[in-house]
Amino acid sequence: KREAFAMFQQMLEQIKHDVASILVKVQVRSAQQLDEMEEHNRQPQPDVQYQHADADSSPHPQAGPDAEAEPEPAQQQPYRRQGRKIGRNEPCWCGSGKKFKQCHGRLT
Repeated sequence: KREAFAMFQQMLEQIKHDVASILVKVQVRSAQQLDEMEEHNRQPQPDVQYQHADADSSPHPQAGPDAEAEPEPAQQQPYRRQGRKIGRNEPCWCGSGKKFKQCHGRLT
């Protein structure tokens, strides 16, 4: 109970600290400033293109109009188990005499 109470007190102190830090960072703005910010955000941004510094040496350069199209990768097939699934409480397949969950099925 003492440890739980200490943890609760610590949580309350952390909440107080977080609230105080948020209040210190708050910027109060006038309606005119908010309108100006909204207007600035509504203006369309110029077309920006980002390119990595090593883009020229990449193994897959951007394909031009006369470039050869890459074949699409084959869709991966889900894993299919051969035979039936071993239950957790069944004897292990290795013959140890233990349940599967205590032998080879143990989560480490």
